Amino acid sequence: MAQTRYTVKFGADAEQSRDAGQIVPARIDGWADVDPLESLAAYHPLDDILVYLEEPSLEPGALDRPAALYIDHDPIQISAPYYALVRIDGRTTPGSDLFTVTHYNRASGQFDGPQATLRFPDIVRDMYTVRNSTMDDIEKSPVNPDGWYVYGAQDRAGQFTVRALAPRDLLSLRADRVISDPKAGRRYIMKQLWDDSEKKKGQIEKTLVTPQATGAMAAWQEGERGLLLHVYGGIGGQKTEPAAKFFVFWGHFAYGFADVVREPLTDELRFDIVYHQVYAQNVDGVIAGAIHWSHYLGDRQFGWLGTRPVADTIVKLPGLTETYTSNLGDWNPLDTIRDNLEAITARYRVGDGSGATFATAAYSCSQDASQAMFDAITEIEDRILEDPAPVVALTMDPAQATRLQDLMGIQHDIKDKMSFLWKTRKDWKDDPQVYGKGFDDGAIRNFLTGLGSFRMMLPPVAYRSTMDVLLKYNAEAFVLRTNQVGGWDPEIAPVAPNV
Repeated sequence: MAQTRYTVKFGADAEQSRDAGQIVPARIDGWADVDPLESLAAYHPLDDILVYLEEPSLEPGALDRPAALYIDHDPIQISAPYYALVRIDGRTTPGSDLFTVTHYNRASGQFDGPQATLRFPDIVRDMYTVRNSTMDDIEKSPVNPDGWYVYGAQDRAGQFTVRALAPRDLLSLRADRVISDPKAGRRYIMKQLWDDSEKKKGQIEKTLVTPQATGAMAAWQEGERGLLLHVYGGIGGQKTEPAAKFFVFWGHFAYGFADVVREPLTDELRFDIVYHQVYAQNVDGVIAGAIHWSHYLGDRQFGWLGTRPVADTIVKLPGLTETYTSNLGDWNPLDTIRDNLEAITARYRVGDGSGATFATAAYSCSQDASQAMFDAITEIEDRILEDPAPVVALTMDPAQATRLQDLMGIQHDIKDKMSFLWKTRKDWKDDPQVYGKGFDDGAIRNFLTGLGSFRMMLPPVAYRSTMDVLLKYNAEAFVLRTNQVGGWDPEIAPVAPNV
């Protein structure tokens, strides 16, 4: 796995990024041996980063040593420590930031619980005067009847203040439609995913593409984990962002994971989504790393739920997403993918020590997320070649042998998609320390390097190329589509990725 500790020393590129308003990790400039936890905690200029730890273990202290907390994976960025499930009934008075809500009643399964007053502070418009979210007419939103998870905390006066929102229906396991015909499913994902985005403003769509003629509730079970592929579009309308003013808009691509969990507030199954965002430095302060859905999309000030059309595709494919078991130990390919995503996002946070990261033809969200996938595939292959004993043990079970055969086929085909004329990018094979390089390397050379994985250069193409392989092996895909969901903002419109 790649190096993740660096001595951070800002160069001219990092200083120029800071001068241009990009959020850079200035507090660790000049530090030696910076580890991933330090680069995450110190990334923002203020101590405003909140995380939760997944399955931490505590070692009690003794007379000769303090207590120690251990984690196996990166902390997951969140917006707030508390949450509830409510239906929003409206402002208490016109123009107020206080709203009356009705809590969900688990006993009745309805929104007939206690009423309460929550605060939804006005947010600050961005540099293009766009509001990332609005509460205007949110009680009229088509998703409001099914309720919202509201994430927040009490302010100094004891008033619960909402930082983030998540539509309950979006994360539930109920699909609006099920496509069991393979050709129709492929056509939807490859060609129809973004159809009529502008006409569907404010709405969500949930489509299950499955090789089985079954409903969503039967297809996904508690405890299962799926691989997530994320793409978002642009902001149009009166407040069109600069990148969406051109003929081509390519959006953003990322991987993540979705766990099927039992929601304690409803006793229903739902998806719990964490993105692993390979994100270059930006003015919004998005930090490369593991980010919970409620923070990355749902945060009212910084999230994209209210401003961008989004497609989150959750994939279940036995050869790739299920655990292999033998007397020599258990192993899941998703764990290897996660490890490599964590390594590459840690490198992004410090620009491999330069303090700067850029989006270019060769190094970008889609290119470098794909490199993490490439590295994971290579690691899995190396493990099998170097120590065949676990493979022999796995193949003693015919079902696992079939899954392993599929896994090897998936790996081969994805690698082929990531290559040019069957050749792998040299820098991907050698894994040099390259993050932090901008166009100073030469635009032509940078572009030629990117051509080595040309299908991964543009986010929608990277998405379709990867999904093409997964569907070939009969993957089940649960697609969550949102189109500027929340309150109504007449100044903006969804712009679909169009490459």
